[in-house]
Amino acid sequence: MSTEWTPNYPQELPPGRLPLSKAAAESLRGHHLYEDDLHILLRNGAYWTAGERVFYNFRGPRVTEHGRNVGQSAGLDDVTISIRRANGMIETVDRWSHDRLIAWANHYRLVVMPNTVRLLPHAGERMRERDVSREEVVAAIRHGRFQIRYGQIRYRFVGAAVGEATRELLARLRGLVVVVCPYTEHVVTTWRKAKKARRSLWKGMRKSKGSRPARRSGIWKPRLH
Repeated sequence: MSTEWTPNYPQELPPGRLPLSKAAAESLRGHHLYEDDLHILLRNGAYWTAGERVFYNFRGPRVTEHGRNVGQSAGLDDVTISIRRANGMIETVDRWSHDRLIAWANHYRLVVMPNTVRLLPHAGERMRERDVSREEVVAAIRHGRFQIRYGQIRYRFVGAAVGEATRELLARLRGLVVVVCPYTEHVVTTWRKAKKARRSLWKGMRKSKGSRPARRSGIWKPRLH
């Protein structure tokens, strides 16, 4: 197969052996996987693109509930494959356990630098729109907390001492979220998370004998999310 990748890639694969690079074939054997496993992933998982490469796994937000169940039942929910867009060649096959993702996230924050941090085009656009600099992105990664979501790492700055940081910089960092793809080591997107003013919602309400504040008549109580 030497045709360009399209969203219909799984359906367009010809019968027979998959188009595997030498490295992908070796990884397949090393992870005790078979080509049938990759067919299951391609047909039931979901893809996302990053530059010249396309990735498939069972963790992305576009994976259906049925797909997640298939991945877990087949023991493939930690498998990720990458495909080169230009020729449809499967380049890598890898397993990313939860522990490995945690180790990667901790290591990445130690080595990332403003002049070397890699951005997807989408991340660059969002940074310009939201006036976020490379220095702020790196500071959020280094000093923020992180969580693993859909196989990606979300770093969020929640307030911490940052060297000689000024008050202005700390104010700009507060609530900054940076999403990083561990498979490509690219920043995917970034945004500032607005702080929920829960106290202001209860202002003017008296406390009852219980632990919850009592509502006054005529005061609207909004739903909290």
